Amino acid sequence: MQKKVDWDLRRGIKEKLDKLDKRTNKAIIQLIRKRVKEEAGNEELIAYAVQEMGND
Repeated sequence: MQKKVDWDLRRGIKEKLDKLDKRTNKAIIQLIRKRVKEEAGNEELIAYAVQEMGND
């Protein structure tokens, strides 16, 4: 079986691509957590506003 022409290039960048993949996944998780936290804060504000409207 013959090796592909770019086998050495793939081997050379595999570690870098793996590191990039981990960093990308970590960044996505951070963005999701930030959005969830913001939405949770908005829900508390909405609940408070509804409660205050009921007290009028």
